[in-house]
Amino acid sequence: SGGLFFTDLPLWRTFCDSIYQLGEDSLALAAASKPIIFKMEGPHARILDLCAGSGVQGISAALYAKERGVTVDLRLVDVSERARRFVAANLLLNGVEGQFFHSDLF
Repeated sequence: SGGLFFTDLPLWRTFCDSIYQLGEDSLALAAASKPIIFKMEGPHARILDLCAGSGVQGISAALYAKERGVTVDLRLVDVSERARRFVAANLLLNGVEGQFFHSDLF
């Protein structure tokens, strides 16, 4: 997506309530959303990133939509308060607007 993302280091998982670090699987999934976004019809997209972690999936999809000229309603959900901080930083870093919701279950 051309985005930049803050995330936890793998070692950090042993010390606190960490979020999952970015790996090849995260980046492949983020890239897989591009053809879906580009096939969408209409000027507006609603994107939900459930179990958001750093927000890489939702933010990447929003960046693809922005590239296509589509307005985005981005919602990011996670049980971790730590994820909220990473999502907030990554939204700012990538110039994307979105709302984070703290969940009790996912």
